[in-house]
Order: sequence, then C-alpha cells, then structure tokens
Amino acid sequence: MDSLVWLETKNNLKRAGGFLKIKEDVGFCLNFNLSIQGIQNLQMKSLFFIIALLFSITSIAQVSCELLVNDFKVVSDSTIAYDSFIDENKKIGRIENSKSEFEIRYYYSPSLVNGGKVTIITCIDGNLQAKKIDYWFNPKKPYDKWKINKVEITELTPSKSWPSFFHSLDSMNFFEFPTMDEVRPRMIKYMLLADGRTVEKRSQIMDGANYTYQVKVDNNIRTFSYHSPMAWYQVYDNVEELKIADDIKNLFVNGLKPKD
Repeated sequence: MDSLVWLETKNNLKRAGGFLKIKEDVGFCLNFNLSIQGIQNLQMKSLFFIIALLFSITSIAQVSCELLVNDFKVVSDSTIAYDSFIDENKKIGRIENSKSEFEIRYYYSPSLVNGGKVTIITCIDGNLQAKKIDYWFNPKKPYDKWKINKVEITELTPSKSWPSFFHSLDSMNFFEFPTMDEVRPRMIKYMLLADGRTVEKRSQIMDGANYTYQVKVDNNIRTFSYHSPMAWYQVYDNVEELKIADDIKNLFVNGLKPKD
C-alpha cells in the first residue's frame, strides 16, 4: 500500500469515532474495537466496516492540504528566481500571490516556439485541484515586450491517484531536488586524443526545452529549473540527477490526464 495512502487511511480511521484500532504487526491489519454485543453475524460486521471505510474516504478530501503541508517541506529561495511574462497573465499569476496552502507548478518552455504550458496543482481549503494552461505569444516582438495573447485551460486529474502521484514525487526527492547549477560541476567527461593527450570533452545543447518547477508550502517558495536533462544525460551519464530530472518531467506529463 502506498505510504501516503497508509498515512491518510490511518489518520482518518483514528478520527472515525475511536471504534477502529490500527495494528501494524504484519502488513495492513484492521482490528475492530467494537462492543460486538448484538452483532453476531458477518454481514453486520461487514456493514460497519463499509461505513467506516466510506467515512475515511470522504474525510481524506477534507484533510489533504493539512497532510501535504505537514509532510512536505521546502526551504525558501533567498530570492524568487523565476520571473517572466508568463506569470503576468491573470489566468496564471505569480505563485507568491496565490491563496493556496500548497502549490506546485511545472513550466514547459520549448525553444524556438511561440508558446508553452504551465501545469498548476493547488490545495485550498481541503480542495486539491490541477489544471494545464497552454499559452501562446507573439515572438516577433522584443523579449521585454512579450505578452501572452491566448490561453487554453484543461482541468486535470491524476492518472492513478493523488497519493500515488505525491509518493512518486517524494521518492524522487522532488521537494529537495538539487538545481542544475548545483550538479553542473559534475558534468565533466574526458576524452583521449590520438596523440595520447587527455582533454575535457565539451558539449553544448543550444535548443531544447526548459523545465521549471515552483513549490509553495505555506509561505515557503522554492524554484528550480533544468534544460533538456535527458539530452545532457546522454553526454554525462555519470550525473544521475539529470535522468531523475527527466523522470520528474515525465511524471507531470504522464501522471496527470484531462478530466472526463
């Protein structure tokens, strides 16, 4: 069972009137602490279990924000490093102005294209929501004049479940993931020349895409970016963080889907 599912189930069952007791001897075991006077048949016991389980499931939606804020922490940047024309659009806005208790943003900014995408996951008043905003702008204007002139908003839902999605993020150390600048000193490889000399192998990736992430937990905000991590990993396969950065990107692409 997902660790986050276990945590949510455990916390919510404890709140279900005190008549359930969680026991963790082997795997996931539920022992009923019921006064079973008058409940002598299996059908009645099953009914009580179903009622308790439904209570737990409906309660999870009410405490999701609290659990996320308590379980995931970030260290604030000394300055908010990401500031672009994208956040000036009123449909997107700046993360520091968001009313959310917990928020994650994923910015996909391809090179040489007049548009991009922003995925925003928010938790406000116990309500966990996600949306993708496709945007377009006029690239013929000077960069400092760029302005979004069209957006399309798609409501999203997790491909599996929210607990599974956040468990995957946590397993990749997303909330403390190093920046690309922090791993860059290890992006070094050497090559042997025909004359026997060993020199540093230098690589450049001019185009590609930037993937920027912003995380807000309470009033703490963190930002980090990666440029074409898989392309760089094919050169510097000694830097595992480049591959994980690509896995994080893939989670936002494949781990969320349009709502039916």
